[in-house]
Amino acid sequence: MPPYVSPNPADPRFQRSYDSLVRAVTELLDEAPLNKCSIAQLVQRAGVARPTFYQHFPDLQAAAQRAALVRLENAFTFVEEQGKQLSPPSVAFVESMEVETALILEHMRAHQSFYLTVFNDAATSAFFDDLVTFVAGRILPPYEGVRTEAEGDCLTVLGGGLVWTVVHWLRQGTTRETPKVMAKRIATTSATILDAFGLTLGFARSDAE
Repeated sequence: MPPYVSPNPADPRFQRSYDSLVRAVTELLDEAPLNKCSIAQLVQRAGVARPTFYQHFPDLQAAAQRAALVRLENAFTFVEEQGKQLSPPSVAFVESMEVETALILEHMRAHQSFYLTVFNDAATSAFFDDLVTFVAGRILPPYEGVRTEAEGDCLTVLGGGLVWTVVHWLRQGTTRETPKVMAKRIATTSATILDAFGLTLGFARSDAE
């Protein structure tokens, strides 16, 4: 039987069991939809006891949501590093966003079965709130100052629109546009909105502007 893990977050075993569960649910959802998976399968794959699962998550849906957010976080971090190499500072904001968005869409298309089962079978309003907050915080590079209320509203509204657009795009299956085409549409529209709020000031401009 897998070892019981103390619910104390300061216990390193607590973090290890959490990481194991997130990794295991990601693997399971890569292999089958959520409705074909069980907590019994998950704890066996993760090598933890069932009570340990409940120390971290109330149910399988919550574990799937967390796995999606962790996978997206890792993808964005990787893409942002790639973007620094592919899009030097002299590249216009809209072009840089287009490159990075295409990479994110490629990632989501490659793992579409995973993301679709989370969006379709596990998502809650709270999950989409977290997702919108996450995306809104990654639209622009880190900012050390304090955003105005209008700027914050702009990023939140744009983040919500981007989430809906990408989920809708992913659900279209074989009829969807390519990541490159979709990324261009997203970047062009986003840059237009951000420009209106002065949020792209300081970035390089495209030749067409």
